Amino acid sequence: GVRTLIMAHQTQLLDNYLADAAEFTNIGEIEAWLGRPVMRICKTAEDFQTTPIALTTPNIFFTNPALYESMRASFSLLLMDVATAIGGQSWWTA
Repeated sequence: GVRTLIMAHQTQLLDNYLADAAEFTNIGEIEAWLGRPVMRICKTAEDFQTTPIALTTPNIFFTNPALYESMRASFSLLLMDVATAIGGQSWWTA
């Protein structure tokens, strides 16, 4: 299946995303059926490798280049919230 990476510049926005997903989707039922998280905030390589829908801030990759290198080809879809607030040209094109 398609693995998805969702990024936002603040952890609070990621928390809000998780809450909205729990309210408006059947993600809880899917996780209960599978017996594992399908969507969560990820901070470690293991988190990213075992979570089909990973949420994080771009800062985790800025502060850990090795994590970025190991994860950058692991996801088929990238969604960003408020990408212009990041301030780094590596995350947007002109």
